[in-house]
Amino acid sequence: MRKLSKNETQLLEVIKDKKQIQGKLKVAIYARKSSEDEFETALDSQIQQCKKLIELNSELLQLDESHIFSEEKKSGMFTDNREKFQEVISLVEDKEIDVVLVHTPERFSRNIKDFQTYQNILRNNDAILLSTDIPTEESAMGEFIQNITISASQMFVRQCAEKTFRSLENKAKDCRITGGMPNYGYKYEADRYVKNPEESVAIEIIFNGVVDGKTYSDIQDELDALGFRTRQRKKFSKSTINDILHNVKYCGTYLYNKKGGKRKKHRVLLGEYDEVRIEDGITEPIISKETFNRVQEILNQRTQCRKKNTKPNHLLTGLIRCKQCGGFYVGNTRLTRKKEKYFSYICKNRLGSNKSCKAKEIKAEYIENYVKEVVFQVINSLVKSNALKESIFNEYLKVHKTKIKTQNRDIQDFNKKIDRTLDLMTVTKNKNTLNLLQEKLAELQQHKKRKQDLCDKYKLELQTISDTISKIKNGDLISKNVLFANPYKTRELFLLIIKEILIDDASDNIEIHLW
Repeated sequence: MRKLSKNETQLLEVIKDKKQIQGKLKVAIYARKSSEDEFETALDSQIQQCKKLIELNSELLQLDESHIFSEEKKSGMFTDNREKFQEVISLVEDKEIDVVLVHTPERFSRNIKDFQTYQNILRNNDAILLSTDIPTEESAMGEFIQNITISASQMFVRQCAEKTFRSLENKAKDCRITGGMPNYGYKYEADRYVKNPEESVAIEIIFNGVVDGKTYSDIQDELDALGFRTRQRKKFSKSTINDILHNVKYCGTYLYNKKGGKRKKHRVLLGEYDEVRIEDGITEPIISKETFNRVQEILNQRTQCRKKNTKPNHLLTGLIRCKQCGGFYVGNTRLTRKKEKYFSYICKNRLGSNKSCKAKEIKAEYIENYVKEVVFQVINSLVKSNALKESIFNEYLKVHKTKIKTQNRDIQDFNKKIDRTLDLMTVTKNKNTLNLLQEKLAELQQHKKRKQDLCDKYKLELQTISDTISKIKNGDLISKNVLFANPYKTRELFLLIIKEILIDDASDNIEIHLW
């Protein structure tokens, strides 16, 4: 392990003078390992190498164990999904860290643009990036060598991604598997998709349930009653069911590199690659194409119906069950004699031609207010008993603070670009160039406004959360107005706390079962 170079020592002394630090500089260790490269140095080894450098240079550097950050299965090509990396940068901006230490520069970033951006953030906050293998040198040659190193690392990642993609693309064109777990309902045999006899039954239940007019909640109940679980041994969620219903593989269509698909590899690959779609490429489809197309029509109709509503009018949909017949209550809307909308819940077995249930219709406002009172009491009982831990509050606040800092950095970047564009506009005399610059300026200002709006939204949320937490810590109960201010959040809260609501029409009794 090396000692710091003379140039590095001088740079650290400059930082001490600027910050008026009498003692040692505070260090944060950052280690990262991606999932793609199994030959990268292990996280523990990276951290140990960094610690050795600090020990050899203990006259200048000191480490607090809480300032060791590591991330596994995180690509160096991106920063937006590296939570620990963003924590390190936040510490630098808060002046709590003076040195960021990594095993090699590419652990910090493999993207030349991101590397330079965050290097500038460190410099602007009087901090420095050091690595255990390459001495840091603040000079034209040092900057050149550093940029060459990161550019070479970036090129290596892109070349690997291109070769891997081409290989997988060739396999896809032959309808062979391209890695990963097979979709639920299928298994792999001889490098091909074949039916999983047991799981395929669940897929049939999901698709046929939609055709029969069932809601996602109804399908969840049916799968649960039959003992079906996901590969992670969990109950089927609504999002999982929705993903299954839109997957063309179940009707026999082989699809790879889906257009519009959110795949991170497209942020690494520079070229454009065609979608591989082969009809009847899977020889054992679980459902017919007719059923699949019919389901898509039904789902589209449901989406259009939801778009017409500005807010949920039935907060308890999918939670109320009739104790007499076992059927679910569904939301119902009708006009009164005064032509006013009347919202209610009614047992589905009372509707249609069957009408096997005689349970009375329930006014939505009545039962929702009753349920709100129960949930209100449950939440405040936790407040009274101090069952809500301090760490939960701190973690919640930290997430929002990091979001605000990230948006502010983006806004500052847009401000620089806007200033640069305005400078160019004052210099040019070419009308075509001026028009292009005006278009660019308008685009930059629009992007900046979106970032600013998002930042303002996060700030308002943070203030509201902070005020609420302060009240809770003081033992103040949460008011109903605060708890149920947003109907969408109220609906989420009901689903989180309530397992089911049983209505006994014969005795006018309401039973609320909590999770």
